[in-house]
Amino acid sequence: MYFNYQQTMSLHLSILIVSYNSLADLRDCLNSIRRETVRISYEIVVVDNNSQDGTAEMVRRNFPDVLLIANAKNTGFSHANNQALPLARGRFIMYLNPDTLILNGAIDTMVEVMEQNQHIGLLGPHTYNAGGQTTQATVYADHRLTTVFHEQIPLFKYLLRPALVNVYFPNATCPAEVVRGSCMIARADLVRAIGGLDERYFMYQEDYALCRAVRERGFEVMYYHEASIVHSEGRSTSLSADTRSSRPALDIEQYRNLVRYFRLHRPTSSLLALRLILLAGCLWRLALFAVIAPLSASKRTKAHIHRQALLARLQWLLFDYP
Repeated sequence: MYFNYQQTMSLHLSILIVSYNSLADLRDCLNSIRRETVRISYEIVVVDNNSQDGTAEMVRRNFPDVLLIANAKNTGFSHANNQALPLARGRFIMYLNPDTLILNGAIDTMVEVMEQNQHIGLLGPHTYNAGGQTTQATVYADHRLTTVFHEQIPLFKYLLRPALVNVYFPNATCPAEVVRGSCMIARADLVRAIGGLDERYFMYQEDYALCRAVRERGFEVMYYHEASIVHSEGRSTSLSADTRSSRPALDIEQYRNLVRYFRLHRPTSSLLALRLILLAGCLWRLALFAVIAPLSASKRTKAHIHRQALLARLQWLLFDYP
């Protein structure tokens, strides 16, 4: 059963969801929350970033108990979540992407774990890819030159020790430096003390920044293997505009915010090395797609889109890098 603030003066959880052209995904997400969350009290706040597919109207029509904020423009992921934060009444805050599905009472379980373990400041669940058959990377090491190198030039991943690898697939509950931002639950008072999500990141890297801030305040970030969700990664961003035109801008935004993260949290001397690693990654991938594209007609369109995005990244790195 869904509870709102009028029904209980002591909510366990406030679920914050930012939507952008994600009507079908959001509808399925909200239905999965209601179906799978039965042991705790909660409220849902949806912030719609000026969707053009009728998302806001769908929420008003089908989910009247959900508190909706309909923005007149896309204000960015971090800012939109921070709009919802003052309205949140729960003892815990959950950041949840609209392209997720809750499985097997995962939210109930995660809240109960947080209540029983006061040292945990932020918790993330096990995450499946779309279809629920394969596991999605859920736990990350914080950004360092070694982890960026591994991510950008995966050819060398077998030469690096596991401790340097950027992406982990744990098979048991464990502490983490960073958990995937598609689903994170944190203590509301801690989130407010931090100031919510860092709005210097329009989108991308805000989960790294939040997890870092939680750890800096003496709390643990934890991956909880026994609770699971499905995440159809990138669904809303892929629908944000025509893929050919939107992909380069999204890739550059990822690079820009990665560089911003290094400027804020790593020595200034690391910026040159970071630039060289990103350049090497672009060139490596351009060479790869040059080989793949002629091999299969079915892959040519995808390779062309990726190549255009890589060329845009390369131009940004050569001419606009900070």
